[in-house]
Amino acid sequence: MARYEDWENALYHRNLPPHLPTWLAQSWARCASRLNPTGHYRTTYLSAEVLELLLRQHSALLKLARPIMEDILQMIEPLPAGMVLCDSTGCVLDLVAASTMKTTIDQMGIAPGLFLDESHAGTNAAGVALIEAASFQVIGAEHFSVHWHPFATTAAPLFTLEGQMIGVLALVQPEHTCSPSMLGLVVSTAKAIENQYSIEILNHKINAYQNELNTVISATSEPVLAWRSDGIVTYINAHAAHIIGQPRERVVGHPLAQVLLLPATLREYIEADQEVSDVEVVLAFQQTEYNCLANLRLIHDEAQQTIYILTLRPIEQLQQLVNRYIGARVRLGIANLIGKSEAMRRLRRHVETAARGSVSVLITGETGTGKSLIAQAIHALSNRASGPFISLNCRAIPRETALEELMGFEANRSGEKGQASKFELAHGGTLFLTEVEALPLNAQAAVLRVIETGNLIRLGGVRQIPVNVRLIASTTVSLDELVATGDFRSDLFFQLSGIHLNAPPLRQRLDDIPDLVADILHRLAGELGRPLSLSEDALKILREYDYPGNLHELQAIIERAASKTDSDLIGSDAVIDSMRDHRRLSDPAGAPISQSLRQIEQAAILNALAHAKGNMTHAAQLLGIGRTTLWRKMRHYRLLDQQALS
Repeated sequence: MARYEDWENALYHRNLPPHLPTWLAQSWARCASRLNPTGHYRTTYLSAEVLELLLRQHSALLKLARPIMEDILQMIEPLPAGMVLCDSTGCVLDLVAASTMKTTIDQMGIAPGLFLDESHAGTNAAGVALIEAASFQVIGAEHFSVHWHPFATTAAPLFTLEGQMIGVLALVQPEHTCSPSMLGLVVSTAKAIENQYSIEILNHKINAYQNELNTVISATSEPVLAWRSDGIVTYINAHAAHIIGQPRERVVGHPLAQVLLLPATLREYIEADQEVSDVEVVLAFQQTEYNCLANLRLIHDEAQQTIYILTLRPIEQLQQLVNRYIGARVRLGIANLIGKSEAMRRLRRHVETAARGSVSVLITGETGTGKSLIAQAIHALSNRASGPFISLNCRAIPRETALEELMGFEANRSGEKGQASKFELAHGGTLFLTEVEALPLNAQAAVLRVIETGNLIRLGGVRQIPVNVRLIASTTVSLDELVATGDFRSDLFFQLSGIHLNAPPLRQRLDDIPDLVADILHRLAGELGRPLSLSEDALKILREYDYPGNLHELQAIIERAASKTDSDLIGSDAVIDSMRDHRRLSDPAGAPISQSLRQIEQAAILNALAHAKGNMTHAAQLLGIGRTTLWRKMRHYRLLDQQALS
């Protein structure tokens, strides 16, 4: 009754009593400028189309709230009451009414789509709760509209975990049935709905994240397995399940020990609570083994539980990578064995024969005769052409590390990740050992064992690794003599020389000089960006030289001559200077004196002829010898052009 007098004073005398609660006075003041409290009560609804969209948007909230609202009404029976759920704008989304209150609710016009905010319904608990973001109880004449005076409304807002208001829950009942306890009931009911909604949203997000994670992990080509510190498997992707040979539902939730046996290396890292990347291991799945590179990651959760995530990369992927980037470099085939001489035609026939076989090949010959070209041609013509071609210079590696380079070594706990052997890298292709005579005896024994068994054991390891490799070796010395002195194993020599090819020195196929020069000039022209050719005099000089450095020396001479001239035509002067300079730079220390004197004398004759423009008399005078002596020396060194002298 007292509140009704306050309401009349505020309405008719514009006098807000000072004892009014602040929230109520402010609400009446807001409503006074918008609504007529005694006039016809107007209800405002959303259109059916918009309401349908709104209900669809809040479907999760409605699904959770409805059962709870029904339970609360059953709990307070037989009191007449109706429970209303509104969104954050005050629009009614759903309502549940006791049978004794349904007619009254209908008469009040409360239905989905009705707006109960202050601007439409005046002061009521739902409208005030939306503005103040707190729970309220409005009784009788505290409502601004006389239409609501017979009722009491109690409301509490609903929030997300982030603190965002998503709606309000309100209880509508006759004024005489209301009690202060109803406020606590509505607040606790709102909290129950709020908690359920938050859990649902969290589960939805978790499921979305889990599905996204599963999709990403399943899409990866690498097997992934995860387990807790108590040994229970929590995740396995399809690739890992395929390797293990069991469906995912038989793995997840089961002890890891029933799925696979972890190698000692991984167990040591797990016991040390330490992560590791790209450690090579062999995993045992029941009766099978899986050779791979393993990555172990650790995640510590709030419950002090550790999640271990194991990612595997099949070792075959590494080998395929090597095949792609190393094996693909072999682009030199038999066409690069240039020359029309009988020696080269015979060599190409032998290369084609060797390529059709699978036994080891030994290539002998002087330095610079193209032994590497021969090996690559054999590989390119063989059925291993798509595999890798790995080359190892046995003299270039220190003797004390030769065994490690060849056989590789296993990873250890000191931090070394291990190293694949050259045989593993060449798996499916060809391993070319140049200057094989430089291999120490222990490395020779290891190579022999791999050839005989087709398996290798890395240093520090025990597992046998099968390898499929074609072995080609080359040497510049007589292995027979090294076998006789005990510096090379006779059994390895016989294994390597299943097919023996000899690379002829250039002095035995001088007729190939024009073709070789043309090939070198063609390559140089592309590098220098200008056409290059050789004069007839220069070519004559090159054809009559004996090339102690073979193909390497010929190439070096032409490259130097090209750099010495600005013209597109390389003349004899540039060639002679390049031959002299090249010998001065490349003569090995300790070369036989007779060979050095011979080269010096040849160079002096060629230099004199160049300055004398081919006049032998003038050249002899420059050299301080007789013309006959010069002629005899030129014939000895094969510097004469027989056709010109005839």
